[in-house]
Amino acid sequence: YPAGFLYAFAGLQALTDGGRDIRTAQWIFAALEVVTVAVIVAVYRKSAKVPWYVMPLLLLSKRIHSIFVLRLFNDPVAMLPMYLCVLALSRGRAFLAATLFSLALSVKMNVLLFAPGFAVAVLAVCTYPAPGTTATTTNSRRRTAQVPGLARAALLAAWTLLLQVALGAPFLASHPREYLGRAFELGRAFLWEWTVNWRFAGQAAFESGAFSTALLSAHVAVLAAFAAASWAPAPARGSLLRFLRDAVSRKPPPEARLEPDCEFSDLLFVWEY
Repeated sequence: YPAGFLYAFAGLQALTDGGRDIRTAQWIFAALEVVTVAVIVAVYRKSAKVPWYVMPLLLLSKRIHSIFVLRLFNDPVAMLPMYLCVLALSRGRAFLAATLFSLALSVKMNVLLFAPGFAVAVLAVCTYPAPGTTATTTNSRRRTAQVPGLARAALLAAWTLLLQVALGAPFLASHPREYLGRAFELGRAFLWEWTVNWRFAGQAAFESGAFSTALLSAHVAVLAAFAAASWAPAPARGSLLRFLRDAVSRKPPPEARLEPDCEFSDLLFVWEY
C-alpha cells in the first residue's frame, strides 16, 4: 500500500494499544462513518439531483457498516478525502481538490478509478470562471486569467504528483523500486475468493488473462462513450472539441460560466454510495 496508508494505520495502532484495543478502533471508524455520510449528504445536496428522502437510506447499508466498523478496512480512510475532493470541486476549489485527491490516492491505489472524471472536472474549473465573478476577484486573479486552463490543470497535476513524492519520500529514499512496484502495483492480479460482483463467472474464468483484458477494454469503452456524450461542461455546449479548444485558449468566451455543483455529479464514480 502507499505511504498514506502506513501513516494512517500507524496512527490507529498508536491509539489502540498496538492494535489490541479493538473497541476503540471501532469507535474511531464509527466516527469516520458519520463524517463520511455527512460529506456525502453535502455532495448530494450540492448536486440538486438527489431527493431528500434518499439521504436516510445512506444509513441502512449493512455492507457499509461492515466495511467501517466490523472489518476496519482502509477503503473508508481513502474515500473520506476523496468525497471531500468531490465537494471541493463542486465549489470550484481546484487546488484543494487536487490536494485531497492526492491524499486519498496515498492511502489506496483504487482511487485512480476516479482519475478520468477528476481530470475533466479540474480542467473545467481551470478553464471556465464560476458565475458571480466580481471585478475585485477578476483583478486579484489578473495574472492567472491569461493562463490557458490546460496549463493551470497541468500545474495541479504536477502538484498532485509532488505531494505523492513528498508523502512517500522516506520509502523512495531507501527502496524506490520496491515502493513504486508494490504501492502502485498496476499489474496486480485479483483473487476470485475476494470478488463479489463477478463471483458468478467462476474462478477459472475470473482469473484468466482474457477476462481481465475484456473487463479493461469494456471499462475504457464506457469511459470513451461518456467522454463523447456527456463529459463536455455546459459552457462548451456539449462539444468535447470546443471544451478542449477553450482549455488551450488564453481567453475562453466571456459568456461561458461554469456551474460546478451541477456539472460534476455525473463525472465521478461513487464507490459504495
